[in-house]
Amino acid sequence: MRGAEALVRMLIEYDVKRIFGVPGAQTTPIYEAVYDHIDQISHCLFREETNAVFAADTYAKISNKPGIADATLGPGALRAIPAVAEAYNSSIPLILFMGNNPLSWLSTTVYRGNASQAVDQVRIFEPITKWSVQLTSVKSIPSVIRFAFRVATSGRPGPVAIDVPYDVLTEEEEFEDLYAQKEFSKVPAIRISPDPEKIAEAALLIQGSERPVIIVGGGVFLSDAVESVYRFATTFNLPVVTTINGKGAFPEIHPLSIGVLGDLGGWYIAEKIIKEADLLIFIGSNADQITTMNWSIPSKDQKVIHIDIDPVELCRNFLCQVPVAGDVKLSLEALSLYLTKINYKYKENWLENIFRYKREVSERLVYIPDEFEKESRLNPKKVMKIIDDFVLYNKNILIVSDASSASGWVAGYLTVRDIGRRFLFPRGMAGLGYAIPGCIGSMLASYDLKLNYSKCIAVAGDGGVAYSIVEVETARRLKIPLIGIILNDASLGWIKKIQERSNKVYSSMFSEVNFAKIVEGLGGQGFEVDRYEDLRESLEKCFEEELPCIIDVKVSTAVPYRPLYISYS
Repeated sequence: MRGAEALVRMLIEYDVKRIFGVPGAQTTPIYEAVYDHIDQISHCLFREETNAVFAADTYAKISNKPGIADATLGPGALRAIPAVAEAYNSSIPLILFMGNNPLSWLSTTVYRGNASQAVDQVRIFEPITKWSVQLTSVKSIPSVIRFAFRVATSGRPGPVAIDVPYDVLTEEEEFEDLYAQKEFSKVPAIRISPDPEKIAEAALLIQGSERPVIIVGGGVFLSDAVESVYRFATTFNLPVVTTINGKGAFPEIHPLSIGVLGDLGGWYIAEKIIKEADLLIFIGSNADQITTMNWSIPSKDQKVIHIDIDPVELCRNFLCQVPVAGDVKLSLEALSLYLTKINYKYKENWLENIFRYKREVSERLVYIPDEFEKESRLNPKKVMKIIDDFVLYNKNILIVSDASSASGWVAGYLTVRDIGRRFLFPRGMAGLGYAIPGCIGSMLASYDLKLNYSKCIAVAGDGGVAYSIVEVETARRLKIPLIGIILNDASLGWIKKIQERSNKVYSSMFSEVNFAKIVEGLGGQGFEVDRYEDLRESLEKCFEEELPCIIDVKVSTAVPYRPLYISYS
C-alpha cells in the first residue's frame, strides 16, 4: 500500500475521527486515503490553516484526544505556527502533518526558495513543539506516528509536527506493523504517582496553616481531575480560585468559590483573599504571569504547595515549600487520604471571614460609569450580564473566547454553574482569531463523544473576529450551531485604552464595519445590535436558528475591569 494509506490507517487505529486543515498539492495523497475510509475518518476543510489548527486545539480540549491537523508545504505550514504555539504553551496534545517536496529534492533545494515554497519546516517548528521530525522513509510511518502520539499525550502534553515528503506518501510498501499503542490515544496517557513523602509534607503544611487557598489551573482538565478537585475542596472546606484556563473546574456559585484570579478577568475578591492567605496550593497550574499578576503572588510571607505533572514547572518563579510532581488526580487522592488520616480540621475563622467578604460585595457588579451613559454604544459589562443570563436559562452551552479583552470579559463576567471544560480560552499565546474556529472544533468533539451541548457561543472583539470570520462558512457547511458575539468598538480596544493614557490615540481605530452583512454573505444569519433589548431578542432568535449566527454588538471601548464578586441566591 502507499504511504498515505498507511498514515491514515494508523490514525484510524488511534480512533481519530477528524482531521482539520487546508489541502495542497503535496498533501493530496492523504486526502485520497481519507476518501477511501470516509466511513471511519473525515476531513474538515477550513479556509485558513491557523483557524484549522485552532479548531484541532479545541477538539483536543473537549475530547482529551490529540487534535489532528494538516497543512501543505511552505505558506500552509507557516500559517499554522500561531495555533501550534498556542497548543504548545497551553499543553494541548496535537499532531500536525506538513506536506513537503519529494525527498530527492530536499538536499539543496530547500535553501531560500530554490524549489517552489520550500522552507526548513522541521527546524521552524522545533521551538514550539515537543517533537518536530521529518519522515525520511515510507517504512518509518507506523513507528513515527506511534511515537508522535506517545510524545503528544505523555507527561505534560503538547503538539508534534511531522514533515511528510510527497514521495513518502506515494511510495508503495508492505506493512506488518500498522498497530496503535492505545494507552497513548488520549490524555492522561500514563498517570504518574506522586512521591509519598511529598504528599505527607503537603498534608502537614495544610494542617499547620491558618488561611489556605487552592488555585486551580487548566491541568486539572488534562488530568480528568475536575471531580477530584471538587471532592478535595468540599471535603476539607478549602476555598478555591481558578486561573483563566482553570475556569470551569469549580462552580462559581459554590460558597467555597472566590472566582477567577489574575490580571485578566480576575475577581477583586479573589485577589483580596489570595493576598490574605498564608498558604497557596497551586494545582495543575504553571503559575504564569497573568495568574500571578506579574509574579507578585505569592509574597515572600506566603508558603506554597505546587502540584503539577511537569517537574520543570514546579516553583519555577518563586520559593516553594513543597513541590509535588505527579498526576493531579492521583496527587489529590493521595493528599485526601493523608489529610483524613491525620484528622484535618478546616479553619472556621478563615471561612467566616471569606463569607463575610462575599456578603459585603454580594450584589452582582453591573456598574455603569457615567461616560458610557453619554455614548450611543453599549456598556460591555451590561452586555456580558445579558449573555450570562441567557446562558443561565439555556443549559449545555459551550463558551469559546477570543484573546485580548474578550478573554477578560468572559473570565470575569460569565459564570460557572456546572463543573467541566465549558469555557475555552487561547491563553497559551493569546493570539487573535480563536473564537469562531474554536467553536467549530469543540462542537465537533462534542458530536463525536455524544455530549449534550446545544450551542457554542463565541465571544470576540471586532479586531479578533476579523481574523477568522470567514470560517462562518465552514460552520455552516459542517452544521455547527454557532452563536458569535462581537464586542464591536470599531477599534483595537486594548491598545486604544493604553494609548488614551498618554492622550495619543493613533493607528488603533477602524472605520465602522457591518459584520452582520458579511455573515449573511457567508451563509449565516447576522444581527446588528445597539440596544440592550435587541441583544436579548437576537440571542433568543439565534438559539432557535439552525444556521450559524453572529450578533454585532456596538459597545464602548473599555478594558475588562475586575468584577468585585458575582453572587447568586
